[in-house]
Amino acid sequence: MAKVYKIHPAIGFARVGNSPESFPSPTIPGVPARPEKYRDGSKRLKCQAAGFWVYVYDDTTPSAAPVLVEAGPGKPVTGIEWTVHLANKKAAWFRFDGLIGAADILHPPLFGNSPGALRNPLPALTDPDGRLKKWVIDPGPRTASAAGTFVEFRKGGGGGFPETWPAPLLNGNAPGIETLGLMQVHPDFSMTVIGGSGNSGSINGSNIVNYANNPGWFDDTSDGPVTAKVVLADGTRVEAAGAWVVVGPPDFAPPIENIVTMYDAIYDVGLRFGNYDPTIYNVATGQFLPGFTPSFERDVYPVLRRAYQYRWVYNENAPALPGYHSSLNNIAALSTPPSGGSDPNAARRNSIFQKLRAPSATTDPFDSGKMPKVFGDTGDGAGGNGLTLTVTQYEIMRRWAKGQFTRGSGPIPPAPASTVTAAGLDRAALEACVGGAFFPGIECGWIIREPKLYVTPFEFRFLHVDKDPVNGLSPGDVTKRSACPWQADFFQCANNWWPAQRPNQVRESATGRFVDWDDGIGSDMGMVQKWHDLGILVQEPSADNYFEEERQLPPHP
Repeated sequence: MAKVYKIHPAIGFARVGNSPESFPSPTIPGVPARPEKYRDGSKRLKCQAAGFWVYVYDDTTPSAAPVLVEAGPGKPVTGIEWTVHLANKKAAWFRFDGLIGAADILHPPLFGNSPGALRNPLPALTDPDGRLKKWVIDPGPRTASAAGTFVEFRKGGGGGFPETWPAPLLNGNAPGIETLGLMQVHPDFSMTVIGGSGNSGSINGSNIVNYANNPGWFDDTSDGPVTAKVVLADGTRVEAAGAWVVVGPPDFAPPIENIVTMYDAIYDVGLRFGNYDPTIYNVATGQFLPGFTPSFERDVYPVLRRAYQYRWVYNENAPALPGYHSSLNNIAALSTPPSGGSDPNAARRNSIFQKLRAPSATTDPFDSGKMPKVFGDTGDGAGGNGLTLTVTQYEIMRRWAKGQFTRGSGPIPPAPASTVTAAGLDRAALEACVGGAFFPGIECGWIIREPKLYVTPFEFRFLHVDKDPVNGLSPGDVTKRSACPWQADFFQCANNWWPAQRPNQVRESATGRFVDWDDGIGSDMGMVQKWHDLGILVQEPSADNYFEEERQLPPHP
C-alpha cells in the first residue's frame, strides 16, 4: 500500500467571537453547528473553531475510502506536527470595487487591479516593505505537535519571523489587535484553529465611510495554510497534502443554508473547469452530458428547501404564513418522477423553474420577479443585478422541471450521514458558507471561482514563489478583498444580501412576531461595538420552526 496523507476539511472555517470559549464547526453535511448555547456564562458570543484531521489514502487503489489517522504512542503514526500561518492583508490591498479584477485575477501585476485604488495609498506599492510593515497583520507560522497543547498567534511569539502588527487602535475595539487567535492539538492529534475575538478599529481615528473600504481600519479576521507532518513509528516524517483555514464573521442563522453555498460554487468550478466528474460534464465541449440524471434527494431538494427556509430570515412584505412561497409547500410531493406516462407534477415543477433567474441573466435586477430575490455580484446600485444559481444548479433544476431526475426510496428530507468522512468534512465546512453574491461576500469573495487556484476541486493551490510566482495563494490572500472592517458590510448590507447568515428579519420566540434582526445597532460604529450582542436564529426542538434567542441588546421595539 502506497500511503498518501491529506488534511480534511481541505478548506475549513472558523468564526470570530468575543468569548474565549468555542464550539466545533460542522462535520456532517446537513447538520449545522449547534452548541447547547452560543454564549458563555458571561453572555459573550462563542467562537466557532475550525477542526482538522489527517486521513490516509491508498494511491494504488484510488476508489478506496480514505481512513482517519489514529495517532499516538505505540501506533503506526505516533504523532502529527501541525503548522498554521494566518494573516490579514485587507488594509494593504486594493479597494473592493465589485467585479473589477475578477476577469484577470491571476495576471500580474497584483491580480489585475488598478494601482490607483488602494485602500491605504501610502506607503506606495513601490515600497512593498513599508506597506507590509504598516498594513499587514502577520504573526508568522506557528507550530504545535504535543497532544493537548495550544499555541497562540500572538504578537511577539513568531520565533524570529518578521511579524507585522497594526498600531494601537484609536477607536473601535481598543487597545488594538495583538492576536489572531490560537491553534490547539487534541489528545487524538486532530487540531483546531480558533480565530480572533472580533476586534476592529482605526489606527488614525477615522470613521467608517464605506461598506467595504475604510482607510486606516483593521479587523482580526484572517486566512492561511494549514500543513501537517505525520510522524511514523520509525521517526520518519511524511508531509500531508495541505489545507486552508479561513477565519470569518459569525453565522447568526446556522440552521438556515444559503441558496448558493460555497460548496455549490466550488463544485461548479471543479465540474466545469477541473474535470471533477466527466460522467456529468464534458470539459472539452463545455456541455453537460445528455444522460446526466439528477437525484432529487442529493441535487434538487437542497435548492427547494433552502428557498423555503428563507421565509424565517427574509420576510419583506410578508410574515411566515402558510401562503408564503406557496409553490414550495409540501416539497416531498415534488419528488415523484414521471412514470407510465403519468406526470401530475409537471406543471408545478415547470412553474417553479420559470421563476428562477438564469445564470446568463447578468443584468436582471433582483426585484424583477425572478428568484432568488437577493442582490448579485454587481451590487444594489444603478444597474445592480440579482443573484443566480450556479450553472450546475440551474441545469439540475432544468432537468428536474423536464422530469429527468431520480428518486430513491429514503425519506424526504433525506437523513444525514451517521458517520464523519473525509469528503463529508469538506462538504460540511463549505455548505455552511456563502457562495454568492460576492459583493464582496462574507467568508470569501469571487476569488473562489478561479479554477487556477485549485490543485483538485476543494483543495487550494499554495503559492510557491520559486516554482510559480503567480498561480497560488499565500496567507491572507483569500480574505484580502473582503470588507474592512467586516462589521461595516454587516451594517450597510442590511437587506436582500445574505439572510441565511446575516438575517433581515427574525421571529421573536416570546411573541411570534417578525422583527428586524439588527434593531438597536443604528450605525456602522454600533455594529463595531455591539455585533456580539445580536441574537442567533435557532430551530425549535422537534419542529420546522425557527426563532431568535440569546439576544443581549434591548428588546425589539
